[in-house]
This record gives sequence, structure tokens and C-alpha cells, in this order.
Amino acid sequence: MDRATMLRTIDSAYAARHSGDMAGILALLAPGATFRMAGVSAGPEDAETAIAGLIDQFHFADLERLDAVVEGDRVAARVRISAATGGGRHVESELFDLWRFGPDGKIVELVEFADTGLIANMLATAPDY
Repeated sequence: MDRATMLRTIDSAYAARHSGDMAGILALLAPGATFRMAGVSAGPEDAETAIAGLIDQFHFADLERLDAVVEGDRVAARVRISAATGGGRHVESELFDLWRFGPDGKIVELVEFADTGLIANMLATAPDY
């Protein structure tokens, strides 16, 4: 799979995540795809379940891929977001995502690095933060 195709795929995933389009995300995932949030998840989780939970908890008002590095079957991407939970105010943060693709071009793994302190604060104080 070439660089441009992988970047288009993750940009499609980001667009679907921004709009809360779970069906759009599922179309990009391989069967058995996994998701793990570093510092939060004990291990890989079923991507469909984990991502659906995040969509339910966090509303993204903005999402922009800032840059990316592609090597082999992996893409490392830095993303800026504006997110809220529980009807609270939106906060700005950055995510670092490590994507891995299968031979069929579908996403097989996503490991996300986020500000876990900010996430904990958002969840603990929603909706009044």
C-alpha cells in the first residue's frame, strides 16, 4: 500500500470520527482490528467497541491532522483536536496516533497517545468543567 493511499485512509477515518460516523469508521477497519489508548487501556481492545465508546463520550468540534510519517505498513500522525464531554466546554489538545495496515489496505491496529490527565479531568468534571 502506498503512502498517499494510507494517508487518504486515515484522513477518512479522522473525518468519520469528527462527524461521529461509526459506519464510516467500520468500513475502514479490518475484521478483528484493535484499538489501545496508551496509559489508559490495559491492552488492545476491539476497535469497534472502543471507538464507539469514545464517540459517545467525546464530541469533537474540530480535528486536524498536523503531520504524518509513513513507513512500511504504519502511519504515525499528530492531530490537533477540540473536544468536549458531557456538554462541557471544548478544550484543545493534540493526539499522536500510530496506525497499522493489513495487506488488504484495512486498518488492523490503532494505538493512540493522548493527554490522559486532561481526559481524566474532562470525565471527572463533566458537565460542569
